Amino acid sequence: MSKASMLAQKVSDRVGTISIANGYNTDIGLRVFRGRINLVPEELPCIVIVEGEDDVQATKGTEAKVRQAYQIEGHDECDPMNPNDKAHLILADLKKAIFGVDPSFDGAVRPSELEYAGRQIGVREDGTAFVSGSIAIRITFVENLAEP
Repeated sequence: MSKASMLAQKVSDRVGTISIANGYNTDIGLRVFRGRINLVPEELPCIVIVEGEDDVQATKGTEAKVRQAYQIEGHDECDPMNPNDKAHLILADLKKAIFGVDPSFDGAVRPSELEYAGRQIGVREDGTAFVSGSIAIRITFVENLAEP
C-alpha cells in the first residue's frame, strides 16, 4: 500500500467514527465513500471523500514531498426550512473527527503537516430535505517514488 493510499484510508477510518453513539451530532460516518459522486437518498447519512491533485512541494532523487488535498463532505437529512442548522452540525463533526484526535495520524505525518483549508455548506436543492457540509484539509508527506 502506498503512503498516499494509507493516508487516504486513515482519513476514511477517522471520519467513519462519526456517529451519535460515539458522541457526535450526526450519524454521517455510518457510510463512507471514497471518490463517489452520485448519491441516492437511501445512502444518507454518509460521507464522501474526494482527493485533489498532488501539490509537489519538493523532490530529491526518488523522494517527493507532497501536499495532498482532501474534500470531506457530510450528507444528511435536514429541516428544509433551516438546512444550515444540520450543515453546521455536520461541519462540527467533521472538524472534531479530523482535528480532535492525533494530528499525526498514528505517526504517519508530523502534526504540523495537517492543515485546515476551509469549509463549505452545500445549497439544498428545491424539493429535497438533504444538505451537505464539507471541510477541506491538506496533509503533507514524503513519498518514495521508487516504492510508493
